[in-house]
Amino acid sequence: MKRSMSTQSSLLNFFHKKNNQRELDSVENVLSLVDETVKMPRLIGQSIHRNNIPADSPEQYYKRSIFLPFLDYFKNQLKERFIKHNNIIFGLQNLLPCYLIKLNTSSNELKNCIDFYKSFLPTYDTFESELKVWMEKWKSVPDKELPKSAIDTLSAMSKDLYPIIWCLLSILATLPQCQLRQQNVLFQL
Repeated sequence: MKRSMSTQSSLLNFFHKKNNQRELDSVENVLSLVDETVKMPRLIGQSIHRNNIPADSPEQYYKRSIFLPFLDYFKNQLKERFIKHNNIIFGLQNLLPCYLIKLNTSSNELKNCIDFYKSFLPTYDTFESELKVWMEKWKSVPDKELPKSAIDTLSAMSKDLYPIIWCLLSILATLPQCQLRQQNVLFQL
């Protein structure tokens, strides 16, 4: 999870600091093949149909009118899709036995996760009692023997005794893979 968040942050920083001179050079090379150059559109006093952005060069104009708005949109989408969802994932991680000892049953993190995934759960009413039994089960196990991942925990538990927790841990076991797959696709762009 922490690697996933640092990858998201580094991706945002990469796009923020990226120098686009190389892309501009490649556009100029393609245009030179057809005897054209990169030109700025005419600027007028009042424009209602397109951006009328003041700029000193074509590079500056296209950077301000196309690239920077795209970059803002892209950054907002990354934040919306990944960073906001990380709070829910961290709440789900509290169900892992290695973090369960530190869990406060009245914390809002876990309640937010339950509310978010409520439609996937078999029942909702018995979660608090199931959580108490789940916590009691792992109190007697030594720290070295506690499962540290969702997959290890799923193999060490009974789906029949803990249906809600099993469902939530199944979601936790699949979420990081989905997020990493989406991040790899972004790096290929």
